[in-house]
Parts: sequence; C-alpha cells; structure tokens
Amino acid sequence: MLVQQRTVGFFQSRYNNRRVRSSIEATEIAQKERSMKIAIIGAGNVGGALAKAAIAGGHEVAISASSPEVAAQAAQAAGATAARSNAEVVANADIVILAVPYAAVQAIAQELGDALTEKIVVDSTNPLDETGRDLLTSGISAAEGLQAQLPGTKVVKAFNTIFAGRHARPSEEGRQLDAFIASDDADAKAKVGEFARSLG
Repeated sequence: MLVQQRTVGFFQSRYNNRRVRSSIEATEIAQKERSMKIAIIGAGNVGGALAKAAIAGGHEVAISASSPEVAAQAAQAAGATAARSNAEVVANADIVILAVPYAAVQAIAQELGDALTEKIVVDSTNPLDETGRDLLTSGISAAEGLQAQLPGTKVVKAFNTIFAGRHARPSEEGRQLDAFIASDDADAKAKVGEFARSLG
C-alpha cells in the first residue's frame, strides 16, 4: 500500500505540475495577445516613465528622440528599443504617444503627416508656454488642434493629468489614480483605456 500511495502521489504531483505549467503558459499567451506595440516620441521624464510602465505591463516599446543617441540612452534605461527617427518608430506601432513639449507637437505632426494616417496618436502634452506656468489657449483644446492638423489620425488625449513619476506607480495609499481619456473615436479611446489599465 505504501508503494501504491507513493505512486499515486507521484502521478498526482506530476499532474499538478502540468496544471501549473499549463496555467503559466495560458497566462503568457494571454499577455502576448494583449501586448501592444507602443511608439513613444520623446525621451524626457514623461516618455521615459511611460516606457518603463509599458514594458512592465508586457508591451513592446520603441522610443525616438531629438537624436538617436538620446533615444538609445532612454531606451536602455527603460528596457525598450531605440529608433533612429520618428518615422521609424511609428511605422509598426499600435499606439503612438507624443511625450514631447507642447511647442514641438505641431512640427512633429508636420514631419510625420501621412505616416500617422489611421494610427492612434496619444497627445500627452499640456498647452503651456515656455515657462511652464501659463496655459496657451486658442478656443480649442490641444488635442482638437492636433486632430484638425491630422484629420486621418485617431487622436486621443491621455496621460497629461498624472505626474510622470506616477506612471509606473499609479496608485496612492492602495487606491488607483484616475486616468482621464478623451477622444472622438470610441474604438481608439477604448484601446488607450485598455493600455492605461495594463500599466496598473
């Protein structure tokens, strides 16, 4: 009987191990299915923080910056991939995040133009002047202005109400911080919402 019990225990152990492996594999497959290709333009505090948070959330992240050297440094710090140009970073992206100063957005939109057609573009900027103290207003929001400049693009406003340092730790005293997301495109808004939830 003792041998039989050990044999049963042995097979039960193997069965349990297979169940654990199957569960782990299923989790990994689910994570891969949810994984998105995230392009981040900008390697400052916001871009770097979002890159780290996205990597931790199981996404593929590529970063472009003012120079390939700056992009490489930021990518290494985040565990992401460095792109040599803005055009390269957006080519295969599911979501493009503009993590640059507001003053640079118009030039980037002009530079990329048709390369952003049908792309989800997240505007994480706040329309502040060079001092960072005064709000620049023109009767429409910054995201509305970007949408007008890129009519074929799905512009989403997000990640502009949380300090950069909180993107990787989006909770306070055990409670999740609210992320405000706005867009005229319901599908794009839902996709960015899914991405935001994956960050924690």
